Amino acid sequence: MSLTTADTQFSKYIRLRDSVDGMVTCFICGRSIPINEATAGHFIKRRHMATRFDERNVHGMCFRCNQEEEGNTEVSDLHYIKMRDRYSHVVIDELYFRSRQPFHMSKSDINEIAKTYREKIKEL
Repeated sequence: MSLTTADTQFSKYIRLRDSVDGMVTCFICGRSIPINEATAGHFIKRRHMATRFDERNVHGMCFRCNQEEEGNTEVSDLHYIKMRDRYSHVVIDELYFRSRQPFHMSKSDINEIAKTYREKIKEL
């Protein structure tokens, strides 16, 4: 399996986890959107592999909030506040610390992630 497959399974899981009756409440703006229009928005960007698949780092979001977050200070600040309110500074600090550490994911690791989230999806 590929990293794309793992990302797809993880994203699907996040959107399902954050949905109620087929609707997702955007983590940032609170707008209710159909699950098929929701995205899985990362607090710490996906390029940081150590936190890419950390469930605390990713939440269901509307397309607008997820796309505007990049470079939009107001949305980024609100994302930080929402993360702090949900998890605390301790978790945010841990995510930031982990994101800056050298990290390598083997093909076996990626396959295991895809398998894990495929199974978690079935459980929801």
